[in-house]
Amino acid sequence: RRPSPFGRPPRLVVRFAVYAGVALALVGAATVLVSRHLATSRAQQQVWTDTRFIADALGLDELAGAALDRPATGDVRAELDDLFGREALGPGVVRATLFDRDGNVTYSTDHAQIGTVAPNPDDVGDALTGKAVFGVTDLAGKKVIESYVPVHWLEDPSWPAGVLAVYRDHAPVAEEIGDDTRLLALAILLALLLLYASLFPILHRVTRSLAASEARFRALTEQASDAIVVCDGGGRILEANPQALILFGGDPVGRSFAD
Repeated sequence: RRPSPFGRPPRLVVRFAVYAGVALALVGAATVLVSRHLATSRAQQQVWTDTRFIADALGLDELAGAALDRPATGDVRAELDDLFGREALGPGVVRATLFDRDGNVTYSTDHAQIGTVAPNPDDVGDALTGKAVFGVTDLAGKKVIESYVPVHWLEDPSWPAGVLAVYRDHAPVAEEIGDDTRLLALAILLALLLLYASLFPILHRVTRSLAASEARFRALTEQASDAIVVCDGGGRILEANPQALILFGGDPVGRSFAD
């Protein structure tokens, strides 16, 4: 094989391939992770938005308003079950709960929770101030998206009478996010592979240009009638043309120019 005037291009190509491949892989992985995080955040915000619509509907119902004053029992609880079945228990909803302003559970689709206190009183307090409260948590061994919104009672809409919390099953949301992320990951992978492949013609042109430049340098120095040497910063000779070998009476490469 003919030696290349560019030094060792195969090693350069391999190093470039490795570095570029690792960089593109990291960029792709980071993009997928960020996209998954954003998709999860959007899903949580959507649950919170849906909960707000439910809370607005409950605020128009006298029965729901009464349930914000005291724990629901008997016929009131049964009627609330029917009301929440119509207004709140949509697909994937695991539990819906009403809290009074003190964080006490006045009604829940899980009747065992009625009369207890909020497991996260800070979330209830933040919701009463109008702060958007949502996230992912575990509920009775099931991973759910929880959202807390204030309920404004129709007779006094100026201040929240309590808080509605809705817990929606996270599994369908996660599956939908996973499907979207897989499609995104496939598109990113294809784009990165195309980009990766397009870099090699660029590298080839660069190496050819550098090789031609070095070849011209070699031709100029080797055909020159003067002795030419290249030294590093410490004066050690790195290269020498044929005239330098004649002048010094041998190969001076590696020796000190001062010597």
